[in-house]
Amino acid sequence: MFRSARMLLAVAVACLCGFAAAESMNPPAAAGPVLTPAQSAWLGVEIRRANDLFVKRVVAITSMPPDTVRQAIPAEGRITDPAARTVSAIEKFGGKPLGDEQKAAVRAAEEDRRQMIADARAQAGKK
Repeated sequence: MFRSARMLLAVAVACLCGFAAAESMNPPAAAGPVLTPAQSAWLGVEIRRANDLFVKRVVAITSMPPDTVRQAIPAEGRITDPAARTVSAIEKFGGKPLGDEQKAAVRAAEEDRRQMIADARAQAGKK
């Protein structure tokens, strides 16, 4: 199968590097508490509640439809400033720029949303 020890060593190293790369993509189990299904469900509801409140606030600030605001929110985990992305998308969908006060209000609403989610994640293990 393998013609030499050198070839066997090369295959072993390649396999080990592949496993190491795969492990580095998965966060370690110690990164956060392991949640029960009930705790995970509670956390999901709290995140949804924070997002719904954020959408209501942005709708009140911008007078955009809720569906448009939901489309403007970037995906969770994106390496970007969610408030800036949301403002940019709302301006694009609305066809006009938002005022400085509106931008500041959206940024404050985003910060409140992020804090609510962070608090829910911290409490999830206790529920």
